[in-house]
Amino acid sequence: MEVVYGENTVVHMMTGKSVQRSFCGHLLVDKCLNYMIVSDMVKLNPKLAELVDKSEEMYYSLLAGEMTLESILTSDTVTTIKLELDQMKAKLYNRSKTSQLWINYQKMLQIARSLIKADRTGSWLMHLSAVAPYCILNQISLSESVLPDHGLD
Repeated sequence: MEVVYGENTVVHMMTGKSVQRSFCGHLLVDKCLNYMIVSDMVKLNPKLAELVDKSEEMYYSLLAGEMTLESILTSDTVTTIKLELDQMKAKLYNRSKTSQLWINYQKMLQIARSLIKADRTGSWLMHLSAVAPYCILNQISLSESVLPDHGLD
């Protein structure tokens, strides 16, 4: 690598700090995109604003140890917000090419998050479930060369 890049650059690249920083930047962009969508949704639907406020209260209850993550994720509040958000993203996706770009960007970030989680836990099944949406987006069969051959046939 030092033939293409400088000696000091290779050392910095191999530490992973630049990758971590850039990925944090991508996560920040994702958060901003979701905030923009939800803020527009709240303006159109006052009931959704109440649900968002309730979810914030649930978050603080989680931090205080009063609720579990499982109970929050399976709650009607979070389920309804996710459903509304998915519906809005579907509408936006059909509106313009730029919206399609940003929605696909968010889908790819979700895949990256899932892969990082799978890597940290060492779960091959989590890797497969993380890559499956990518394969579906690109119309690739899981049996094609995208995934390594581990003799699972």
